[in-house]
Amino acid sequence: NIYFILAHFNVFKNNNSVLESEKLIAQNFKDPIIKELNLTLDPLSLKGFTKVFVSVKGTDLILENNCTSLTVMTNEYQAYSIEQGIKNRIDIRPTTHDLISSILTDFNITLLQAKIIANQGQHFYARTIYKQGNRIMDIDTKASDATALAVRMNVPVYVENNLFYSKGTNVCKK
Repeated sequence: NIYFILAHFNVFKNNNSVLESEKLIAQNFKDPIIKELNLTLDPLSLKGFTKVFVSVKGTDLILENNCTSLTVMTNEYQAYSIEQGIKNRIDIRPTTHDLISSILTDFNITLLQAKIIANQGQHFYARTIYKQGNRIMDIDTKASDATALAVRMNVPVYVENNLFYSKGTNVCKK
C-alpha cells in the first residue's frame, strides 16, 4: 500500500522546496496505478475500511464486524485502559489516554477517525485523524492507543479491509 507508506510523512523536502505528500504521490504515480491499488489521497476517506466494534478479552483487543473478528495482542495496561474507556470510567487517577482526551477537548481538537491500517508481525499500525478549526492532522499512532482514544471520545474504529479479512477469523463457522 504505497499511500500508507508515504502518508507517514506529512511534508517532503526536495531541493530546498517543500512538497506536500499528495503532490509527491501525484508526481510519481499515475491515476490508473492509484485506482488499481485502491488508494486514496484523502486521509478522511473510508474507502477500503470496515467499521468495527471494540471489546477486550484478557489482554487482547477484539475488533469485530458481523462474522469476522480480529485479535490484536496488547499489554495489560493498554487492555485495561481500553476497557475503562469502553465503560466510560476513570479510575482513582486518570490514565494517559484520559489525559490526552482531556487535552484534546480543552484545546478544541476533535478526533475524527481511528484507522488501523497495517500490521507487521504482532505490531499493528494506525492513523488518527484530528480536526482543529480548519486544520486536519493525520497522526501515526499505535493501534491500541488509537483505540483507547476512540472509545473515550465516542469515535468509530475502522480497519483496512485487506488486513481485517486476511488476519481476522470467521467466528460464525461451526
